[in-house]
Order: sequence, then C-alpha cells, then structure tokens
Amino acid sequence: MRIVLGIPLKGFDAAKGRLSGHLPGDRRASLARATAGRLLAAGRDAGFTVAIATPSEDVRRWAHRQGVDVLTEPPDGGLDGAAAAIADTGDPWCVVHGDLPLVTAADLTLLRQHLLAGHSVIAPSRDGGTNALGSSGAMKFSYGPGSFVRHLAALANRSPAVIVTVGLSIELDTIFDLEAVAGLQAGAWLGEYLR
Repeated sequence: MRIVLGIPLKGFDAAKGRLSGHLPGDRRASLARATAGRLLAAGRDAGFTVAIATPSEDVRRWAHRQGVDVLTEPPDGGLDGAAAAIADTGDPWCVVHGDLPLVTAADLTLLRQHLLAGHSVIAPSRDGGTNALGSSGAMKFSYGPGSFVRHLAALANRSPAVIVTVGLSIELDTIFDLEAVAGLQAGAWLGEYLR
C-alpha cells in the first residue's frame, strides 16, 4: 500500500536560524541537508513513498536529485500549508519534520505499521509540538507552540496512536540540542558541525 512520507522543508539557506550565532550560513545549510537526507533514506527503508513539500527552488533541485516527488507549498502557507499539500496527495500520508537527527527506519516503520492498520499517528516533540503526524484524507493543521494537544484533538475520531521514540522526539533547534545529540553514539555524525 502506498503511503506518502511528506517532509516539509523551507530553503536550506534559511534553515536553522536559531543556530545563526553558532554556525555560519553554509554550515547550517549543510546540516539541514544532512538531516533531511537521513530522514529521506530512513523513509525509503521503511517502505514509504517520500515527497518533499517546499517553496524553495534550491530544495526542489535537491529533492529531484534524490529522486523524490516535490509538492508545492502554497504561498505564505508555512508549515500548515506544506502539511496540507502533503495530505492532499490522495494517499494515506505522514508528515515528519526534517530536523530529526536520530530518526531511524525502525521509527518510521512503526508509524507505517499503525497507518496500515487504519490508525492515525502522532509523535510529540519534547516541547509539546508535533514532530510526526499521519492519517488519510484532509485535516486542519495547527502547527506552532502546543500543537500536539491541538492535533491530538483533531485526530480524536481517527483512532490515533501516540508514538514516542527517541528518534521522533529529538529535533535540532538550539546549540544545546546540537551539542547534546552529538554527544550520543547515534548522533556522533553531528560532531563535524561543532568543530
């Protein structure tokens, strides 16, 4: 069964703005590309059809080189608009953020298994946001602070499964995140961004 793993990505040159005091622009872009690439590979390994939703021509070219579909994010749509474009593909879907440095194919396989069983899925971030969200058909998205509670309520009639794994919980927002994750064995690949 085809299930779309949609990855919303803004332009790599605009990514990881909260790290701007610690990493120059080219290093932040490289970090964003690397984490998105790892998610893309894990999604393929988990059996998803991967698609990128973006307003950025740079990201579009990168996605085409990776051999994945590109969805157009509506103008000024932001994350909610990108997620809506993913949900509008006509297939069951799962929106997963592209800045999860420890995500694995096993994490994504768990999401896919629940979707195949007819459940919706949601994975919270550590700060109450939403790092992964999957279902079928249209949905009203409401990303931003506290989005996990809003999205869980929106899924109430869709048999939601709450999925909590290390790989789906940890995102790279701050230099503290980068330093902490780079200190883990699974995050050792991030060490090059701290040199």
